[in-house]
Amino acid sequence: MIEHNFFPLHFFVPHAFGNLIAVIKMKSTVGVGAKKPCHQCHIEGICDETGTGPKARTYYVPLTVLGTKENRYEREILHNLQTHEDYLRAYYQLDTARSETEWKKICQETGINQPSIWSLLPYFDMGRVIPGGYMHAVCINLTRALITLWCGKFKGLDAGSGSYIIPADMWKMIGEETHHSNHSIPAAFVRSLPNIDLDFGNFTVEALAFWMMYITPHILRNQLPEPYYQHMLNLVHIMKVCTKFSLTWREHAQLSEDIYEWCLTYEEYYCQYTPE
Repeated sequence: MIEHNFFPLHFFVPHAFGNLIAVIKMKSTVGVGAKKPCHQCHIEGICDETGTGPKARTYYVPLTVLGTKENRYEREILHNLQTHEDYLRAYYQLDTARSETEWKKICQETGINQPSIWSLLPYFDMGRVIPGGYMHAVCINLTRALITLWCGKFKGLDAGSGSYIIPADMWKMIGEETHHSNHSIPAAFVRSLPNIDLDFGNFTVEALAFWMMYITPHILRNQLPEPYYQHMLNLVHIMKVCTKFSLTWREHAQLSEDIYEWCLTYEEYYCQYTPE
């Protein structure tokens, strides 16, 4: 049996957590907004203690922690992933909790709220056999985040000291060329692509993935400046590897390295953060 060592997908999502509701239900984990929201590693979120609204107790996983030298992408996290034994240990603690208060504390500390029936299967490894959701994590969340960054519309933020924002007049041309590309793309490859400048909200997951993998290398050439353009090409390569029908052991090992390096350069290029 092939032993997979999946790279935690939240490393691949700078602005949105990639856990699927189906995965959360299947593994009986607490999920997004919890102190330990990831079903693959032991990373802990940070609570915004200054908030007073209904979501004031929600935990978030920032790229970096202000006031510290910690880098959320430290390689050591990859060697401290959740194991099947971690899940079994948490199940035992939950079953032997002496009060509801103790049970809630265990849920918060472990990120697990009840035993999963799948753990009873002798061949089912709770820590490894359920990867994150590539469609939501990459094709939707990450792709949309990058496009809004390039448009200068990401949460009202400007580019700071960066230079990755493409002017509005150029986005108008990019939108028109995207729509006109339908005339030269076989229908079997992808459904009709809308104008990404005017109809961005109507892009399906399929359209977003196809646009990022096969349109951007050509349409953003000489529009998205370096080093952002090459950084985008690196993502295109990663996405194409992830959607292959089969992977060699060498490609599988290299994929984790490529994702790790992409995330580090993302921080450097878009967040102006340089790890010491």
